[in-house]
Amino acid sequence: MLVSEMETQRQPQGTARPPILSIPSADATASAEQSQNSSGDEGASKPASPEEGLYRVGGGVSAPVPLKRVEAKYSEEARRANYQGICLVSVVVDSHGDPQNVHVVRALGMGLDEKALEAARKWKFKPAMLNGKPVPVRVNIEIRFMLLP
Repeated sequence: MLVSEMETQRQPQGTARPPILSIPSADATASAEQSQNSSGDEGASKPASPEEGLYRVGGGVSAPVPLKRVEAKYSEEARRANYQGICLVSVVVDSHGDPQNVHVVRALGMGLDEKALEAARKWKFKPAMLNGKPVPVRVNIEIRFMLLP
């Protein structure tokens, strides 16, 4: 279940904003699945896991599209060692197209993982869509570190 913007706006100032993704109750998940199936979207992907409220790309859910990519900077340690490779970063793209829950899936070391995370957090996406509505999905981003000759 997603927290609506109206619920967020009603909070008094100075209180912490709730996360964009919240854990749905079993009743909410069941009713969402029933409404999804009754609308004729039997091929549409259901949330990847009820505890996260995420959808999977495919079956009616489009992939998010990167609108702004930020290149990762090299760490001095990796540059001195002429170290190159690909760091795989997992990102939840929320329904606003912002990266959330960013973490490394395949590490490189030498300070490049931290640089990859910094860059991925600054990306902006057109959100994934299901039936014309934005939905949160998890995607992997390959951050390439290559030194020019």
